[in-house]
Amino acid sequence: MRCNLILEHYEEPVGKFWPYENLVRPFSMIYYSVSGKGSFHIHGKDYPFVQNHLYIFPPNTPLNLYYDHGDELRIMFVHAFLAPEPEKLIDIDIGQDGFLTHIVKIMRLYVKKSDSVYTQKLTELLVSYIFERKEIKTKSLSSSIMSYIDENFIEVFKNNDLSSVFNYSNSHILKIFKDNFNTTPRQYALKLLLQHILSLLKEGLPISQISTTLEFSSPENFSKFFKKNFGCTPSEMKKRLKRDQL
Repeated sequence: MRCNLILEHYEEPVGKFWPYENLVRPFSMIYYSVSGKGSFHIHGKDYPFVQNHLYIFPPNTPLNLYYDHGDELRIMFVHAFLAPEPEKLIDIDIGQDGFLTHIVKIMRLYVKKSDSVYTQKLTELLVSYIFERKEIKTKSLSSSIMSYIDENFIEVFKNNDLSSVFNYSNSHILKIFKDNFNTTPRQYALKLLLQHILSLLKEGLPISQISTTLEFSSPENFSKFFKKNFGCTPSEMKKRLKRDQL
């Protein structure tokens, strides 16, 4: 993750400038909530600014910013071109991470000094750490999903619902898995299921028994499924496998 250019960096109350309606900028906006109350609207949802939270708003995305006149919001912000740019809002409670707390504390000092050189270096360190941590978390989740499918491929292929297992939406699980393995959970489950079917045929199990074991509604439906994926019937494949073993 790179910080190619710092445009603005201040820490101040926001009352003189806000609210902003449909603010769209070609750069990322990094905001740290110091004190006071405010809110923002992005991706069709409203969110409160939470004290000691760090927000990274993606570029070229409509954004509304508001503050509470009775408890004026104070923020530290850095407008910067990042590479690659984030695609969605990033919201981090820095109080949960000692390193982030320390970096933001130092950043605030250099922002107040209007030192663009060190602000840029610290911004790059900050975003690199955040995105590296997100990548590790993403890889860990995708590996857990793969391990679960390895043990439950029949169920995953039939139901294609992992949300209750991992407490993420199926769309999020699909994206995470596809980004890391270039396939979908269901496609991966299908691959394992087909391998399992071939191994049962090699063992000489009757086709009707395989159909029952895999919980197909009937041997006929199993044969249709098999031919769709292998281009031949189970009986033909069984003969081919037996011939190859001779």
